[in-house]
Amino acid sequence: IWALAHPRGGGELGRQWYLDGRLEHKRNTFTDTIACIEHLVGAGVGAAHRVAIRGGSAGGLLVGAVLTMRPDLVRAVVAEVPFVDVLTTMLEDTLPLTPPEWPEWGNPITDEKAFRYILSYSPYDNVAAKEYPAILAMGGLTDPRVTYWEPAKWVAKLRERKTDSNLLLLKTNMGAGHGGKSGRFESLREGAEEHAFVLWHLGAVHQAHAALVGGLRHLGINLKHAGLQLDAGQVGLRCALGEGGERNQRSDQGECKWANQVFQQAFHVRDFTPAHAGFALAQCGKCRVWPR
Repeated sequence: IWALAHPRGGGELGRQWYLDGRLEHKRNTFTDTIACIEHLVGAGVGAAHRVAIRGGSAGGLLVGAVLTMRPDLVRAVVAEVPFVDVLTTMLEDTLPLTPPEWPEWGNPITDEKAFRYILSYSPYDNVAAKEYPAILAMGGLTDPRVTYWEPAKWVAKLRERKTDSNLLLLKTNMGAGHGGKSGRFESLREGAEEHAFVLWHLGAVHQAHAALVGGLRHLGINLKHAGLQLDAGQVGLRCALGEGGERNQRSDQGECKWANQVFQQAFHVRDFTPAHAGFALAQCGKCRVWPR
């Protein structure tokens, strides 16, 4: 299930909806998102402890603030170029994009009330000694809007203070700015990394792994005789042999009959291609299977 939230602060539902999520009303953006998560779980659409959230730029602030307020609600978070050091940035008037943003967030230099209010929700300033979900934070070295050190500072502080052992990753694109990598395939690869992170922490990879093992056994592949211990995340499935042992020249497209049978059972996808699950195809059918 994929849900798109429209918390107050966005303009999708009209001018007043936008006004009710800015300046001294900014926290409405965060509590609205929390309410969305609680509603989906309460309605049975989502499952408690199997929710992931994703946001970029100011949306990165949003997911960071949700972590501050209700880290127990989500299992995994993807924060793309997240605006998480709000107070420091709004205090630095030499940054070219700071003064134009004061009407949106408030000017903490001249307004103590704005200072205190931003301080109350800025994710970096509210990292505490408690448990957090798995987090993937991504920054861009040449980003002029959210400088790369914002996610870096946030992750460093989280590593210092958090009390859990959940995965916390920081990825800085050394050749990208605010919009991530350019180019069709580079952009798709970056998106695949984010989806893989989420699927792994929601348990989907383990479920697919179990289904895949069952599918291989159904096709008569003896894993012991293949000399392979299948461990989720450590096995890549590559190329395929067609029926009768002839190499399928289009195996990189997932065209092999035997491979399709395996993956149909594993992922319930009629025409499997590597893009469906982040797996590369493997030898299958009446042949060998080997780890990547």
